[in-house]
Order: sequence, then structure tokens, then C-alpha cells
Amino acid sequence: MGKFVKGAPRPENSGRKRGQPHAQTEEVRKLAKKHGPEAIERLAEIMKSRESNDKDVIAAAEVILDRAYGRASPLPLGDANATVGGVKVIIMGDYAKL
Repeated sequence: MGKFVKGAPRPENSGRKRGQPHAQTEEVRKLAKKHGPEAIERLAEIMKSRESNDKDVIAAAEVILDRAYGRASPLPLGDANATVGGVKVIIMGDYAKL
């Protein structure tokens, strides 16, 4: 009876409690916090460096902004009559030749 069967209800009080992080996740979070300031400084150096190519600069800037302000949420797609949100793509041309 001790085995878990997929689809069967979980035994009461089994598993981690809500809000309790996994031990490995917590360890990784601690390491990231320890090295976070140094990583941000290095990303800023890459972003400002004249030797960095555009892709490196953009990637570094994106990471810094994500950490500072959080990741941008995607815009919801609007319908044809919508006045806000989304992206409307119009494809025009003669595709019979392709």
C-alpha cells in the first residue's frame, strides 16, 4: 500500500507544505543572492564595454532590467476592433509565386 499510484488521491499530510521551498531550490537561491551584486556589476560592465558586440550588450541590459523591474508580461492579443493591447499583423502580397 505504500506506493503512490498515478491518479490516486495523495495521502493526507504528504509532500512539502505550501510555501516550503525544495531544499535544492533554497540552496541555489542562497548562492544566487550571494553572487547577485557581483553578477549585476559584471553585466553592467559588459553592457558599457566598447568591445562587446550588440547581442552581448542587449542580453546584459535585458537581464539587468528583468532583475530590477521584473519581466515584462506579454500583451494580450486584441480582436480586429480592439482599441488597446495586442499586436495586429497584416500580411499583404501575392503568394501564388512562392
